[in-house]
Amino acid sequence: MGASRQVPATSLPRGKTRPMEGDDLTPEQKEGNRRLLGQLVGWLMFRGRRPGMLGIATAISGRTSNGKAQLRRQEDFWVLSESAGDTAVELPEVRRLLGTRDFRPATIDVVPDLAELLFKEAVHQAETSLLHVEKAGDHLAELATADEDRWFMPFTLSTSVLDRAVRSAMASIVLAVAAGEAQVNSWASSDGGWLNGEDRLSVAEKCAVLAARAGHPVDLGRQPYQQLVARTRRRNGLVHSEHVAEAVPAVGKLTWAAGSTISFEARDSCDAVRRSFLDLARRLNATPPSYLQYSPASGPKDEQAWRTASIMTGVRPDPDFLRPEGDPAD
Repeated sequence: MGASRQVPATSLPRGKTRPMEGDDLTPEQKEGNRRLLGQLVGWLMFRGRRPGMLGIATAISGRTSNGKAQLRRQEDFWVLSESAGDTAVELPEVRRLLGTRDFRPATIDVVPDLAELLFKEAVHQAETSLLHVEKAGDHLAELATADEDRWFMPFTLSTSVLDRAVRSAMASIVLAVAAGEAQVNSWASSDGGWLNGEDRLSVAEKCAVLAARAGHPVDLGRQPYQQLVARTRRRNGLVHSEHVAEAVPAVGKLTWAAGSTISFEARDSCDAVRRSFLDLARRLNATPPSYLQYSPASGPKDEQAWRTASIMTGVRPDPDFLRPEGDPAD
């Protein structure tokens, strides 16, 4: 999660004309303004992050006939704050207030839910990297058998696709660790926040701090946290542009393959975050974030699962995120 951010209540999709307020509007313009506002407010009424938005709408500020007012989201209802005091209102009443213009909104407070967005994109980029590597395989096979005067095209195509695989993998590694950072910070904020410089620790070290607070310490030298530590170091090397030579095996089972090695690292980074935070949630007696299921439970080596990682979420079997009993997909 993150700090609340105010957005205009009349924010519109790209390419639309900003709605206007005032007595100089035609009836058609006023109707269009009400319709666009209704679309946005209705989109934000539900609990949870709305697709296309950075986070969750927690408050709507504006005016009523009594002057300045604010609607604040609670767990199962809203609170209308006016000069005369606070009133609990159910969702249908909120819709009526907004629909009849008894409450005229000006801004909406949105609390970002960055961990979910970052992790979903990390999985998507890892999946994309794998698909690029597989696509390059066809061009590499053609290059291996090409005549001396026909090598240029498969060479150009293979190198271009492999570079895309590397770029996607790098993005995935960075985003996966960033998602872990956002999630552990969110858990910390509900437990008093970070103390004595703890906010400068690595993601894995922050996991250890929270686990210790809960009375269930972890060993960063053991899995899954050992995996998270390694992936965080890799991310730091990429972000800080460390020019450190790597020893790349040239023979044997670990022989390096163009593009595929870092593609595997990307999947491993997502898997490290999934496994670590499933374990940490159990130690904190917290509900594991549902977005973790985007990373296949079968791990980074299951290339078939990673080919369709994003689109198969909620469909493929997942021992940690079981479908509700009676789900039609069963």
